[in-house]
Amino acid sequence: PFLCVNTDNIWIDGPVNAVTRLFLIAAVLAVPVVGVRAAVSVTEERAKQTLLSLLTLPVPRVNVLWAKARGTVWRTRGLFVGVVVALALGLVTGGLHAVAVVGTAALFAGYTAFAAALGLWLSVRGGSSVRAVLIYAAVVLITLIGPALT
Repeated sequence: PFLCVNTDNIWIDGPVNAVTRLFLIAAVLAVPVVGVRAAVSVTEERAKQTLLSLLTLPVPRVNVLWAKARGTVWRTRGLFVGVVVALALGLVTGGLHAVAVVGTAALFAGYTAFAAALGLWLSVRGGSSVRAVLIYAAVVLITLIGPALT
């Protein structure tokens, strides 16, 4: 079974385990959405012709980019709250080991940070949002499929 440690517990194969799996699969699918939103964040400002006014603010440009990155992660916070609840339910019911909960949380945090940083970098470096999204999708597909093919 997926992420199971204790198979003697009746809750593992019940509805709590199904909810845990559902939220984890949804989170795996939601993290690339963070990257796509970040990939279009600066290029949309460029297309709306509001990038110049953002760059003339009396704050360092790093702060503007940091706000863009945090905003893309903040938009999907509901799903990540659901993941925390699902992991807690899995821990309390015995379906997940404590090490698995900590490892899964660290994995999603790192994957989300990578997705937001890559998307934002592509948004700044790319000429258009379509190019940034396509390159981001190619990188995600390569990182997902590449290890399986090798």
